[in-house]
Amino acid sequence: TPLSALPALAREIDDIHVEIWVAPVEGPEQFPTLIGSSYEHSFWLGLAREPNGYRPRCWINHRGPYQASVRIPARSWSCVRVSYDGTQLSFFVNGIPAGTAPANHGPLRRNPRGTLCIGADPQRTGSADYPFSGFLTDLRIWHHVPIPERILLPLADGSGAPAPVPLI
Repeated sequence: TPLSALPALAREIDDIHVEIWVAPVEGPEQFPTLIGSSYEHSFWLGLAREPNGYRPRCWINHRGPYQASVRIPARSWSCVRVSYDGTQLSFFVNGIPAGTAPANHGPLRRNPRGTLCIGADPQRTGSADYPFSGFLTDLRIWHHVPIPERILLPLADGSGAPAPVPLI
């Protein structure tokens, strides 16, 4: 997606809050991307593959990695959220705090390529690296702290799939 289609991300922003439902499956990638705008320049939210699942991790302005304190399982739906306000980074997994770290890196820089990718990270060569294997749904990006009613919406029917909800 070109960032020009998302005006709030086409410039430097003071804070960002990203939420996405994920169901990773085992794949060849050690660090699969959930959403990327180039870890080398701007923002990257992905996973680190570990023996017993995946650990959410994030890069901000080419600084990191920052990692959540908990793992998410493979082949099961989890809600991953990261919040960055210019001074600290916080992880949430299924609505539960999963780590906060000082991250005084200032406003989130714009990716010079102007690209935002879901399931891969755009690189300066024009390729998309660190591909995700599995299922992604219900990506939400805020440039302000989201209201509680918009965070971690309940599962639809107990099947493990996120509930469809209009964003108004």
